[in-house]
Amino acid sequence: AFLGTRASIWHRLGQEMKYGQSMDDWRNDSGLNWDAVLVPSFSDLSGPEFAQLVNRMPVAPNAMHSVRGDNGFLLGHGLSDGFRLHQPKQFADTFEEIIAADPRFAMDTMMSLKGGQIIAMTAKYTESVEIAGQRHIPRLLATTAFDGSAATIWKIVDTRVVCDNTRIVALGEKNGDYRIRHNTRFDGDRAVKALSLIAQGIEKYQTVGNAMAQVVLSKENISKLFKAVLDIPFDAKSEDVSTRKQNQFADLNRAYKATVNEGTDPNTAW
Repeated sequence: AFLGTRASIWHRLGQEMKYGQSMDDWRNDSGLNWDAVLVPSFSDLSGPEFAQLVNRMPVAPNAMHSVRGDNGFLLGHGLSDGFRLHQPKQFADTFEEIIAADPRFAMDTMMSLKGGQIIAMTAKYTESVEIAGQRHIPRLLATTAFDGSAATIWKIVDTRVVCDNTRIVALGEKNGDYRIRHNTRFDGDRAVKALSLIAQGIEKYQTVGNAMAQVVLSKENISKLFKAVLDIPFDAKSEDVSTRKQNQFADLNRAYKATVNEGTDPNTAW
């Protein structure tokens, strides 16, 4: 489910939503109106080679499956009995609490991926965030996996998450995040406090970015910055630098030029 029109979603899938719709509407339309359940794992010993056994379905020790409570779909297997489920409704309720406390956020997307093995939702920061004249749209992302492959993660991202590919891209952004491991009970109050600090970070990010945009750097200093990042001595000759480091230096220069071509003012710390 996503805020806006289908034309704004590149794969044209999902349910269009409007501002002000209830969290129950979002969960229903995104396919997240269910709870996950932990069930014990069994060994199937019903074959003829086990005919002498009385119990042909013994419980596997300390091994659990996670399934959807509405249709029994298998979400994860090989989980320990200490695995804590962080339910879709817990996410939605925490999101609703954040949005109610900070009107600058609005629900943007909510999704069930891979049959519910992974879930994700985002809230959009609606105030204008401009850094060096360029507009940014930060979003709050929450995602978890019921198969034990990932913790519950909350973070501010620039990528709009509308599918698993964009979710992976967003998780790769080098921003701070708040994680809750699945051996820990989901604590909505702690999450709200942590996310409030993350939201405040948007304003700091904007302030620092605009300050950096006022600092003019010479081309020589930009080159030195790239060398410092790559741990290349400033006075090193090309024959003394490995091919790998030279390629990385060239990549940084190409990325910098691409950023300038996209409209960022050249030769600034930003």
